[in-house]
Parts: sequence; C-alpha cells; structure tokens
Amino acid sequence: MYAQFAEREGSLDLSGLQPADAIRELTQSIWTHLRANPQWLSLVNNENLHEWRYLERSSRLRETIFPAVDLLRAILERGTAAGQFRPGIDPLDFYVTLVGMGYYVVSNRFTLEAFTGRDYAEQRRQESISAMHADMLLPYLRPVSPAVE
Repeated sequence: MYAQFAEREGSLDLSGLQPADAIRELTQSIWTHLRANPQWLSLVNNENLHEWRYLERSSRLRETIFPAVDLLRAILERGTAAGQFRPGIDPLDFYVTLVGMGYYVVSNRFTLEAFTGRDYAEQRRQESISAMHADMLLPYLRPVSPAVE
C-alpha cells in the first residue's frame, strides 16, 4: 500500500503547470487519496503503535517514498528558478508536512467530530479544509522579502 501511494503521486505529470498550481494539485491529490483510503491510515497508525516492527522487514520501504518526493523536488526547483519559491526548502520535510496536514483530519475524523461537532468526512468540509491547508503552505514557499529598517 505504501508503494502504491507513492507511485500514484510520483506518476502525476504536473510539468505543464505553474509551480504554485503544481503544488496545489499535488497536495489535493495526496489529500484526496488519504480521504478515499482511510483504511490505509489505520494501517499506518497500527504500524506506529508497534514501533514499525513489521515495516522494518521491508527491503523496499524507503524507496517507496522517493517518487513523490522527487516530483515535489522538481516542482520546488522550477519554482525557485522562476523566482516564485525561495531556495533551500527541503523537499522531504515539506512532503512530510503536507501529508501530515491531510493525514490528521482523516485519521482523527471521529474524535474531531466528537469534540467539535463537525464532520470532517463531509465533502464540503474536506474541500474547505484542503483549500485552507494549501493556502497555508503556499506562502511558506514564497521568497522572503528583505527586512525594511
């Protein structure tokens, strides 16, 4: 399941999009996949409870994440070359962050509803929070303006 997830993301062709649009498409694709496959998140949670006891047996585990990270790296490099993104953003850290944003809402949907009364599994809530997450990520990528004294 890890390999399928990473291959799916790594196979996206976002080269024809502006870098910010490509980031938005990638994040939406990842978050849509997480929402459509909550059983996958249950496996991830279970593996974390067992301190990766079963995953450590995989000889291909680490290579499964790199197609998606390589895709993100290419987008970040295009954005930096175009002056739209600041240099020095670690693609793996950024990937972990954006997956985490989508992961939390899906993996905690039941407790979130219990605490807040909001059903984050509803389509309109998914669209709303996904748009908000993307709006939060994109400013991080922008070049930093020099401080005005």
